[in-house]
Amino acid sequence: MKRIAILGSTGSIGTQALDILGQYPKEFEIAALSANENIDLLEKQALRFLPAKLGVVVPEKAEILRKRIPLDIEILSGRQALTEIASLPDIDMVLMAVVGISGLEATLAALEAGKDARLPSELPSFLCLY
Repeated sequence: MKRIAILGSTGSIGTQALDILGQYPKEFEIAALSANENIDLLEKQALRFLPAKLGVVVPEKAEILRKRIPLDIEILSGRQALTEIASLPDIDMVLMAVVGISGLEATLAALEAGKDARLPSELPSFLCLY
C-alpha cells in the first residue's frame, strides 16, 4: 500500500486525484491533505479518508477547523505546513496540486526528504504506476 499526501486537495487537481484514489483503498492510503483556506471541503475529505495530518495555509482557518474536526487528526497551519507534510517520514508519494512558490518550496522539501514528488501533469502516469 502506498501512503499518499496531496497538497492542494481542495482544488480541481486534488479533488480529481482523491476521486480516483478513493476507488482503490487497498492500494492507496491518503495519509495527509492540505488546502489554502477551503476548510469546508477539507473537512469533508478528512472525514472520508481519515488522514493523520491536515495542513491549512491560512492560520485562522486552521484554528476553526481544529474546533470542527472531532477526530485525532493533527492540523498544521501556515505556509510551512506544506513543507512539513511534503517531508513526512511515513509518506511514500506527494502529489503537488498547489500553485506558486508554495508548491515549489514543498516540492523541494519532498525531494530533499527522498519522496516521490509528482506534479499535476504527471497525474495520469502517477495513477498508472500502481
